[in-house]
Amino acid sequence: LNCLRGGKVTRYDARAVLASNKITALCSGGAGRLWIGTERGIGFFEKDKISPLTDGNRLANRRIATLLEDSLGALWIGTIGGGLSRYTRGKISSINHRNGLSDENVIALCEDRGGSLWVGTSAGGLNQISSGPFRTYQFGRTPSENMIWSIRGDREGALWFGTQSGIIRRKAERSEWYRLGD
Repeated sequence: LNCLRGGKVTRYDARAVLASNKITALCSGGAGRLWIGTERGIGFFEKDKISPLTDGNRLANRRIATLLEDSLGALWIGTIGGGLSRYTRGKISSINHRNGLSDENVIALCEDRGGSLWVGTSAGGLNQISSGPFRTYQFGRTPSENMIWSIRGDREGALWFGTQSGIIRRKAERSEWYRLGD
């Protein structure tokens, strides 16, 4: 991990604490904390020091692909092969195929204005997690057509999905989907 501060670069060795220097995901958190996901676990950078997540062994899988701290302060952890984990108030819970997740390779996360969590997967399409039951959206018949690489919201509240087949937009407050180029 390299930190640029005041024109000076400082290198921090994540391997000594997190068993890997291959950083696969970063997420800024509350109180100046930077969450760090690696191919072998998760930790955080705070006060010029890298520390492991003490309950990291309870993760659905230690291969981290994406991280998101939501508006309530919960950390969502997308893994390769283990689905989704949620870290809040010192406890980890997991969501996987048995709980309704469409695919256990979670590669993109985004929270919308209404507090719904959008979960992009490598072959199972898109999952929406809110106060009600899970919703799954599929955009094609093959796994590659349902690969969601990235998710971002815009100022108007629309969501943009980077997929294997191009860009898809979901208009805010409505369930209207548009594939760019259509």
